[in-house]
This record gives sequence, structure tokens and C-alpha cells, in this order.
Amino acid sequence: MLKNNAISVRQYFSVVGLLSLICISTLIWQDAQSKQFIKELAGIAQPLKAVEDSFYQDRVAVIFDKYCVACHGENKAKGHLRMDSFRHTVFGGKSGDMLSGGDNSLLIQRMSLPDEARLAMPPYGRDRQTSDEMKVIQMWLSKGASGTLPEQAFPDAPSKPKVIEFVEVDKQEIKNARSPLAQHVHQLQKHYPYTLAYVARTSAFLSLETNFLTKFTDQDLVAFEVVADKLVQLDLSNSQITGKAIDSVLKMKNVQQLVLTNTRLSAESLGRLTQLTELQRLVVSDIPGIESLLNDLQQLGTKVVKVKQGHQKNG
Repeated sequence: MLKNNAISVRQYFSVVGLLSLICISTLIWQDAQSKQFIKELAGIAQPLKAVEDSFYQDRVAVIFDKYCVACHGENKAKGHLRMDSFRHTVFGGKSGDMLSGGDNSLLIQRMSLPDEARLAMPPYGRDRQTSDEMKVIQMWLSKGASGTLPEQAFPDAPSKPKVIEFVEVDKQEIKNARSPLAQHVHQLQKHYPYTLAYVARTSAFLSLETNFLTKFTDQDLVAFEVVADKLVQLDLSNSQITGKAIDSVLKMKNVQQLVLTNTRLSAESLGRLTQLTELQRLVVSDIPGIESLLNDLQQLGTKVVKVKQGHQKNG
């Protein structure tokens, strides 16, 4: 009798174990994430992830990162919902599938709720999606919330917003870049007020403009040769410079913009400007013989602006 009881106990636990295994397997198979994992492990399904150049990756994930991940990410997953990856977003959360149904999807319903609604996404007090961003999400959902469709598959999608990035200014780096010529710049600014300046607060390159001076000659320009490598913008209009000044100008080999209207420069002396390989824009007066220079510079890629010769200041 004890033997029969022993057999009965083994049979009981075998049946219980089998039933438990069936129940656990059923629960696992009903769970979308577990089911997908088993399929991937068995090699009968591809890994569920978005490709790099997909519409989701380029347009949709950006919106989710901006508005959703703060509440539905790795560190905080309200309602067991994570939206910090394509895989997690597809599986949804405690409320179930968020993506099916297009405009009637749970995701769109929650995003369309009034700000003050308890289930509004994002919650009250945070920025809400723009109409263009909502349209991007709706278009993505309407085509099956794909992680592979490229952006070309959504030709009517709103244009990408322009992103303005503010680069943090490293003041010490700027100071170091300016340091080798700082003393020369200071002395020139003191001797020639309002003429020499840095082209930007983050730059070590310089701009020289002589319009503020009543007289500026060839010899004055020589004084600026000490900062020649850093001069990228040069405006010598209405000055007293002659052909001799071209020697100084050519030492400013990084000049990109050059204005030489109403000076004493001849077309012959201006012809030497073809040696300035960085010159992008030249403004000169319409003087005799200038056409040949203009053609030569334009062939080199320099944009040339010709203006009518004006009244020249007497010095």
C-alpha cells in the first residue's frame, strides 16, 4: 500500500509540474516581448529594431526623445511603457499596444488630450507636440509604425525643423589663439582708432577698415603687415594708397574680402591681386583697363563687383 501511495505522489507531482509548465509556457507565449524573444532565439524572426536611415529613426524617434522619454525611458517607465527604443515602443506598456489603429491609436489619443487631462502625454506643465510633429507621428502610424521604411516613403511629411546649435565658447582657447599678436593688435587699435577689429568674438582673425580715417597711405598699410596672416577682411576704400600698397596687400595672404574703391590704384597694379589665392570677393572702381583683371579673377573663382568711380578724398 505504501508503494502504491508513493507511485501516486510521484504521479501527482508529475501532473502538477506538467500543468505548471503548460501554464507558464502559455503566459510567456501570450506576452508579446517574450514571444518575440523566443522567435528570435529560434531564428524564425528577425531582431525587432529600427534601421539607421529609417523614417522612424530620422523623424519619429527625435520627437519621442523630446517629449516622451523623460517619463517613459530606462530610468523611469510610467505604466511600464518605454519609448526610448523602437523595440520597447512597439511592445507598449500596462495599457497595452500604443501604436495600432492609426489616428485611433492609444498613442494619438493620449497625445491629443487637453493639457490638464490626467492621462495627457506629455503631462501638464510640459511642452506639447507641434502640429507638424503630430502629423509626422500620424503618418508613421498610418504606414504600420515601420522601423525600416525610409524617409522617401513619406514624401508629404512636414519639412525637418531647422536646428540651431549654440556652441559653448571656450574663452581660454580664444585668448590663446589671439595671444601671439595681442600686443600688436592693441598698439594698432590705439594708433589707428576704429579701424582694426576681430571678425567675431570667437575668432582670432581680423578685419581692417580705413573709412574712419581722414588720411590713410601706403606707409600706414605697412604698419599692419605685422598682423598680415590674420587679416581676412580688408576695406581700403577712399584711401590714399597707390600701386606700392599692393606689396603689403599681397602679404595678407588670407584675405577673403577686399574693397578697393576710390583709391589711386591703377588697373595694372590691381592685376597682381590674382596672387591672392584665398580671395573670394573683390569690390573695385570702374577704371580704365579694369576688364582684363575682372576676367582673370572671375576665372579663379573670385566674385568681382565693379562700381562707379566716386569722388576721392584729398589728402
